[in-house]
Amino acid sequence: MPTINESMLRAIKRQRGELNLKVSDLAKQTSLSRFTLYRVLNGTSEYVTDKTYNALNEWLYQKL
Repeated sequence: MPTINESMLRAIKRQRGELNLKVSDLAKQTSLSRFTLYRVLNGTSEYVTDKTYNALNEWLYQKL
């Protein structure tokens, strides 16, 4: 299972803040559950599924 490291988590939080997105808005853009995103953003879920990792990675890549 992939892990969300500190630099990726920081990038997700920074991009979310710059776009002024609520977790529910980010969930719609990434097609992930807002509950999954809460766990990722709060750091309570270190390991994530491949789908979650790929969705967040793709979302970040599109925002660059």
